[in-house]
Amino acid sequence: MSTQTRKARPPELAVDKPRFRLVPMWYRKASCPGFDWRLWFPVNPRSKQAKIASVVCESCPVRRWCAQDALNSEESCPESGVIRAGVYMPSPLKRGSDRLTQRASAIERLEQIAAGV
Repeated sequence: MSTQTRKARPPELAVDKPRFRLVPMWYRKASCPGFDWRLWFPVNPRSKQAKIASVVCESCPVRRWCAQDALNSEESCPESGVIRAGVYMPSPLKRGSDRLTQRASAIERLEQIAAGV
């Protein structure tokens, strides 16, 4: 028998078995696992898919934690943008005059959700 000890994972992280990646513990209680992940990465934020993702998020028991996580990882937003806690966050790479206004509005809404407002 080996006497090697394995390094323990931080308690706030868990292994997401299907993909073997680290995810926050709160994610295990989220409403989104089991849905097609592409719903949260819409090409058009006004699409039917984006609306479905937003509805799933509205009733999620860990929406506040998701919003806080989105605020903490804001710069890792994908090219197409992402829906987090039911809020569409446009990509920082997106061009257009209203991009900054949209991002500022999204950040403000995520802050409200994270605060429980």
